[in-house]
Amino acid sequence: MATVASLSPLDRIDRAKATLAVLALGFFFTALEVRVLHLGAVREHWTANLPTICSWVGVAASVAALAKGAGVRWAATIAFAGIALIGMVGFQQHTELKVNALRPLFATAGSPTAEREEDEEEGERAPWSKEAEQTEEEAPPLAPLSLVGLGMIGALMAAPSRKN
Repeated sequence: MATVASLSPLDRIDRAKATLAVLALGFFFTALEVRVLHLGAVREHWTANLPTICSWVGVAASVAALAKGAGVRWAATIAFAGIALIGMVGFQQHTELKVNALRPLFATAGSPTAEREEDEEEGERAPWSKEAEQTEEEAPPLAPLSLVGLGMIGALMAAPSRKN
């Protein structure tokens, strides 16, 4: 006799494939967002194109990791590891490895940092406008770590095992 738990639709889903599909979506939405947010930065720094490129590579690697062949899966694993590495370099670029770059993350209401951020919100501009070009201080310090996380998850999921 079938139990309620065995009738769950989740039992019929290959969780590894589902995770890779969700990972592809994560890279896809990251590519769309970073493309817009880095439009001002790419005029000054060619490296600002890397997160967008890495995100599209992540989409392709996620799809490739669904393949059964070990060679394709190893190539996807290497691509994911490269994406994670580039994310780490991006973290260095955004923070210059200075602790003060993380200070706005811990600002409390009424602090000088929080008041400055509130003043900036009043004069918000579209991210693609020339006036909205990001400076080093404005770069979100933890944003590149999203590529690190997605890349590491991808590398773990794509690496061929003895079972596949």
